[in-house]
Amino acid sequence: MRYRITPSRPAAVLGAFVGAGMLVFGITSFRDGGSRPFLVFWCLLVVAIVVFNLWSAFSSKGSSASLERTEDDDVPRRR
Repeated sequence: MRYRITPSRPAAVLGAFVGAGMLVFGITSFRDGGSRPFLVFWCLLVVAIVVFNLWSAFSSKGSSASLERTEDDDVPRRR
């Protein structure tokens, strides 16, 4: 028996919107006074968060984890 754990669609969409807001914040805040390498790192990280959340929201296989349940008889025993 196998179970798949996925975030709910509204939670994933909300995560994508929050990520987009973080991207706008990072670009506007760090552009003037921040260091360029940190801005690039920030933007790449936030884009990855947005993409992952959108994938989780709209893909049928959008899952970051899966949980497997096996019966005791199916598990090989160590001797």
